[in-house]
This record gives sequence, structure tokens and C-alpha cells, in this order.
Amino acid sequence: MVKKKQHYVPKFYLRYFANSENKFYAYDFERNGLLSNCVYYESQCQKKFFYGEDGVLEDQLSQKEGAWAAICRKAIAGNALNEAEIFLLKEFVLYQKQRTSDNHNRLRKEREAILIECARLLYSHRGWQFNEAAEQYCERRATEEITPAENVLIATELLDYIKDLGVLIVHYSTGNILLTSDSPVVTLNPFMKFQGFGYDNVGVAFLMPLSPRDLLVIYDDCLYKKNKGSIYFESGNEEEVKCINRYEIIHSDRMVFSADAANFDLVTEEILDIRQGEKKRRETQFLGPEGNQRLIISQAEGSEFYYELPYLILPREYRRIPYNCREAIPRHFEKGWEEKLAMKYQVLCMAKKLPLNQETDNLLPSKTDLKIGCRRMENLARIYWKEKGYNIQ
Repeated sequence: MVKKKQHYVPKFYLRYFANSENKFYAYDFERNGLLSNCVYYESQCQKKFFYGEDGVLEDQLSQKEGAWAAICRKAIAGNALNEAEIFLLKEFVLYQKQRTSDNHNRLRKEREAILIECARLLYSHRGWQFNEAAEQYCERRATEEITPAENVLIATELLDYIKDLGVLIVHYSTGNILLTSDSPVVTLNPFMKFQGFGYDNVGVAFLMPLSPRDLLVIYDDCLYKKNKGSIYFESGNEEEVKCINRYEIIHSDRMVFSADAANFDLVTEEILDIRQGEKKRRETQFLGPEGNQRLIISQAEGSEFYYELPYLILPREYRRIPYNCREAIPRHFEKGWEEKLAMKYQVLCMAKKLPLNQETDNLLPSKTDLKIGCRRMENLARIYWKEKGYNIQ
């Protein structure tokens, strides 16, 4: 029998954040407030036939969830993990990142915006009037092309990109506890912040609360080496827990959940403004005059709120590279990147010559600082790739 209610955040996971009555508090951003009563965890993060009416993908996910639930129990208990079990944790995080309603809606809207823009350009060149019927056709195409099932299947293809990442499980012995959301995996990149969120980018990291006391961190341990080789880490930092919760609030789709209602005191006007700005910033943008070829800008994740976590601290040599000189290089070396990095200084010098206003021009370092910064970026990229085992001259 095919299940109608199909969860995009698994029930076994949500259960960890519920109380003894299998309920938790829920803050609904669409209703702008905390729901008056606790809700059953099973009732959240699910939609009717989300993965399709045939039930095939739902059954496949259910089988995987059995293995993921077992490894999460071991991780929360602090038991030793072998390589296969560590890989299961990475798989769980990647699938969870891909399968949410939030990810589906974001990708669908992005495809819709691109189809509409391309159609407008085509209609303009042919002297046609772009009308409501044409826009509705683009919307239907986007809905047909971007489906929750497709996004889940893509996760399998992306697994190779995260196999090399390290795993850290942080246990918080604090008064504050972790909350979770309907989009529980938060992606960070302290090195590139707004530009380096590809799964293969240097410096990328994924945060996912496993329980109110345990945080799973999947991270680039070739860059953040402080805890390399360790799986478990203990922390009593109260402010750290609050900041992780703020990340969850900012990056959630619609709902955040916790067994402790006091957690929602973190939903301040400042955080709501950052959250709203992040939602707008991620919208697809187009540069250039309408009716002509335009540059499509698809925004990566990130937020104005940033907190330096102790297990994701950049080494000093990387912090010395000016932000403008940094490059979102791939962790797995690809030929051609040496030339691209060698050209970085020339490109930035050309930008300095553009007729920018004074405020914008001040954002770029001097030519001397640019040259030194680009050279550092080029050298550190080679060192990084050599540590990964690539034969770089």
C-alpha cells in the first residue's frame, strides 16, 4: 500500500527533538509566531505524494532511513564508527539536503525564472508579445522538469563530491539545547562565505543537529585541521549553541522545532530581517537591458549572520588572503585552474580601472595588496591540492 503522507524530513529524526509525549513546539514563520499548542512530530515535514503516487522512491528512502536511523543512534551514543558508518552519515546529510520541500521550491523557482527570461528574449527577437499564456507555459515546464523525486535521485550522483570530507560530532553539555527545522542542513563556507557553496568547493561545511545535544559537522578537514582525525568533540559553549540555532532559524523554510519554547526567544527582529534578506538574496537575478542577452545570476546560500565556530576556523595563512583575492577552488584538482589563478591579479586590476564610484572602489585593495593576495591564493591552492595527493608543479 502506497503511503500518502510522505516525509521530506524523516520521522526517526524529528522524534529526537520531541518530548515524552512525542510532541514539540513549532514556530511558523508564515503565521509569524509560535503555534499555540505543541504538535506531534509525525504531523510535520510531510506532503501528500511528495515523491510520487507510485510509492517507488518513498519505499527506497524508507529502506535507507533504516540504516540512517541506526547510525544516528550510534553517533548520538558516542560509539566508535568505522569508515562505512561514517559514509552513511555523509549520505544521510546529503540526501537530507536534497530532499526538502525548501530545496525543491528553490530549484523550481530558479528554473521558472530562467525559462521566463529566455522566453521573453525569444519573443522580443521575433516581435511577439510575451503574454500570460506564455508565462503559464513556462511555469508548467518548470514544475514538470524540477520534481522532488529528481532532486533525491541527484543526491546519488553528488555523493562522490563529499566522500573526502571529514566528520565531526559535537556534543553540547550546555543549558541551551539545539533546535531543528524543516530544512535542517545548513551549508557554510567560512573561506568564501557567499561564493563557495558547491559540494566540491574548498572550505565547504554542512551542519545538522542530530539531537538537542549533538551536532553533526561534515567539513573540509584538509582546510580546518584542528579536529582532523577526531570524530567526537565536547563543548560547553552556550553562545555557540545559540548561534547554531540562529543558523537553523535563518535557513529554515517555514518551521523550526524544539522541545523547549525558550529557544524561540532567538527569533528577534534582527534575525527576521536577516532571514528575509537571505530569502530575497537567493532569488535568481538578471543583469543587462531587457530584450537583449542578459547575465543570469543564480545566488548561492549564505547569510549576513556569521559566527566563527571553533571547529571551522580558517588557518592564519588563509585569513591573510584579502576576500577579493580568494577563489572558490575545487577540492579535487581540475586542469586549467593553475591558469585561472594566475590570471586573477590581472582581472582584479582591470576591475580597478572601471568607472566605479568611490564607495565601491574602496572595497578593492591597492594593486600591491592585490598582487600579494593573489600570489598567496595561488600558492595555497597548490599546497592544498598537493596535500590531497595531486601532482601539482
